[in-house]
Amino acid sequence: MRLKFLIGEVLTGFRKNITIAIAMILTSAIALTMLGTGILVVNLTDRSKQQFLSELEIRVNLSKSFTNADPKCEQADCKALEEKIKGTPGVASIRYLSQDEVYDDAIHRVFADQPDLQELAAQHGKEALLAYFKVTASDQKTFGQLVEKFRDDPELKGKVQNVVDQRELVKRVFRVFDGARDVAFAMAVITAVIAVFLIANMVQIAAFTRRNEIAIMRLVGATRWYTQLPFLVEAVIASLFGSTLAVVGLFVSRKVFFQNSLQDFQLAGLIAPVTTGDVWQLAPFITLIGAVLAASTAYVTLRWYVRS
Repeated sequence: MRLKFLIGEVLTGFRKNITIAIAMILTSAIALTMLGTGILVVNLTDRSKQQFLSELEIRVNLSKSFTNADPKCEQADCKALEEKIKGTPGVASIRYLSQDEVYDDAIHRVFADQPDLQELAAQHGKEALLAYFKVTASDQKTFGQLVEKFRDDPELKGKVQNVVDQRELVKRVFRVFDGARDVAFAMAVITAVIAVFLIANMVQIAAFTRRNEIAIMRLVGATRWYTQLPFLVEAVIASLFGSTLAVVGLFVSRKVFFQNSLQDFQLAGLIAPVTTGDVWQLAPFITLIGAVLAASTAYVTLRWYVRS
């Protein structure tokens, strides 16, 4: 097929169906942006989970009846308890934090940027807080086993108030990201279906407006592929424009949502950052998905609509 003829046919198709082409470009852009955002959220969640898991600690809260007589853990009973926990297989390190230290940490670090919570903590005072042992596991695979061991150990009864498994807190945090991912993917599926119908509609209208030219070309011996290729190229080009807008949308999404809205969490080390490199790595995949979707939809539509 001559390139000049192909270019002419493609330009003619866009000129005659400009409004449908624009609608298809915008719909494809929205669908691919939603798909890309969902993938970025998945990557963010996975990296953040790994970051959290590598820093998880077991918090063994001590009962007030045990710590009131020895608030700084200097006497034999407390030291014995510390050595027992430290000697448990799978424990990498252990650190004791008194009520004073827990209170200072809450005021000056945890609630440093939240004056309302600082005031609330100050009103209740250190008496409302529990001293605890901060325990780290040598292998995160044994984290759950350590938690269960500390909770079920009869020798810790009366000394330990409770054992906090930080994995439960992590699961709650990432349920929010999982929800955002599901919404993004759902919107991507809905807009992708709309894009498929728009592509099919554009191809049908383009084929109908050029039905006489197609019939003449077939009469003089042109193959089905020769007459249908311009429509496939139109659909793919429109998808490439949509993919370009989608990549721009992903950069905007990264700036507005992943960077600005989540900046405080990233600075605190609570979630992993989403970089421009992540978007660039995703761009070829988004472009390929858009092109394949457009080409396959156009091909199926032509096979079904243009039978002769």
